[in-house]
Amino acid sequence: ETPPPGESSKPSESTGPATATQDNKKEVQEQEKGKVSGSDEEGEGPLEQAVRKVVSYKMTPKQALQIYNLTPKVLFDYLLGETDDDRMAILKKVNLKSIDEEQVIKFCTENEDHLSYKSVISFVKDLKHKDGDEDFTLSRLEAYRWWYAFRKKFDLKITAKKK
Repeated sequence: ETPPPGESSKPSESTGPATATQDNKKEVQEQEKGKVSGSDEEGEGPLEQAVRKVVSYKMTPKQALQIYNLTPKVLFDYLLGETDDDRMAILKKVNLKSIDEEQVIKFCTENEDHLSYKSVISFVKDLKHKDGDEDFTLSRLEAYRWWYAFRKKFDLKITAKKK
């Protein structure tokens, strides 16, 4: 009897979905390595590459852990800081007034359905500029850290999209 098209009469060499997932992971890793060697910053190690991709929202932390073969501790210590004090220190650097923090929370909750990460950071920069800090800027890593710390401080369960 002949098997239907696309199926083999031989037993499958695959061990099921796990192998497909592993193959997919390897394929993505190879694609990333290809991108890394050409278009990314020369001389960056896997950790720096992963951090840059995560803070620019080109990759989720989960993807970065898998693709760059990092441990969660290593990645998150670099992204956010090693201790809770380190992780919350960015709030002191940004130094929003209480009224401004309330405005950010209001902005986030009013726009939650279509909230973007960039819009939140832009809103914070606008608040700082209106308060007279015309030179206020945040690097991508600082912005990522601030967004994490701000949500933690106020126990906000809001996530922003990439946009």
